[in-house]
Amino acid sequence: MAELQITLSARDLGEFDVAVAGGGVSGVAAAVTAARHGCRVVLVEGCGCLGGALTAGLVPNMSLDREGKGGLVAEFFRFMDEHHFSCPRYGRVADEAGRPFPGGVVSPDGAKVLFDIWCREAGVTTLLYSYVIGAEMDGRSIRRLVLGTECGPATVRAKLYVDATGNGTLSRMAGCRGEFGDPANGRPQPATLGFLMSGLDLAASTVDKAAYGEALAATGVHLSNPRPCALKLPDMHNVLIWGNYAPDVRPDDILALSSATMRKREECLAVAEAHRRGRLGTIAEHLGIREGYRIAGVYRLTRDDLRNGAHFDDGICPVGFMVDIHASDRDAAPAPRPPVRPYQIPYRALVPEDADNLLLCGRLLSGDFYAHASYRVICNMMAVGEAVGRAAQFIADENSSPRSLDGRRVSEYMRQRGYQL
Repeated sequence: MAELQITLSARDLGEFDVAVAGGGVSGVAAAVTAARHGCRVVLVEGCGCLGGALTAGLVPNMSLDREGKGGLVAEFFRFMDEHHFSCPRYGRVADEAGRPFPGGVVSPDGAKVLFDIWCREAGVTTLLYSYVIGAEMDGRSIRRLVLGTECGPATVRAKLYVDATGNGTLSRMAGCRGEFGDPANGRPQPATLGFLMSGLDLAASTVDKAAYGEALAATGVHLSNPRPCALKLPDMHNVLIWGNYAPDVRPDDILALSSATMRKREECLAVAEAHRRGRLGTIAEHLGIREGYRIAGVYRLTRDDLRNGAHFDDGICPVGFMVDIHASDRDAAPAPRPPVRPYQIPYRALVPEDADNLLLCGRLLSGDFYAHASYRVICNMMAVGEAVGRAAQFIADENSSPRSLDGRRVSEYMRQRGYQL
């Protein structure tokens, strides 16, 4: 990688207790939790909205692994249900008046509003349209972050930093090791770009994937994903369609990420035009990446932990979801799925091996290819973010370090918040 020496004038945005890089679901949960407990928090997000995959990526299915979750997950669903921003994934989705029944499929725009409310009420300094582009290091510690913003360069300083970028961008800037892809061939699971259609007559909340793929093929549209998904949203007018795969998109290759997004938008149009009825609506503004780097932590979750149903004295999140691995090519057989017994994510998996004032948040936490394919779903990541936020507050208030914090304190907090550990 080429080293650049650049002279720039950057606006200093000040010093905080906690700086969170990445405003997806886990990053929002970490920022809000730390701020609610008295920390001065800055949250850095590249998009114009918070929520990441749920909002900018149009992945609103939060029915996966919702069980056993309290805290912010429960708060989230209370708001969604109260404002009719949720509906079931299967069966009847609305009453005779068209009001949706509560469920696990949520409104991406409703989530945007809620995350804004959470951050405003908690006092989080939220920077949209902003990316971390550099980390100034002092040995194994981050001294400050350099941001590229819509308004020019900026810097922030903090006692503790949280990497919630999804791809481990900040962790890799800080010198942390990581792993990526299927250990059998090094390839990632395919990325996906979802889109909305209006005017479709979808009586139930979802349709059979194989039958839907065959119906599209009969019109001459042979998708890169032979088992597309169509999912009704709580507004009762839009259907979300995931109908494409983008293979071999690495999380560190901006050329591949950009090219795949543009190609898949064209495929979205082809799918929409294959329907006799319905109109193309919003296309996700961000390609759905299932895998980023998994950062090396003090503890690394493995498929053996899943097979054995591992529980830990510093467990912070219950997980029961299957190992969901998508085939790397359209006609390839998916990787074998090892059995899963309910297990826990330990606090130690959020502590990076190679940095001293950094916590891991979201899907980049320390785990192998198979464990990641289980715990990565949205409800689990919101719970992990809440645990990270509480840990960050302990560390900032006590001027300690992630490694020295007794993870049992975080576990007890999560238990008090209603997580079944």
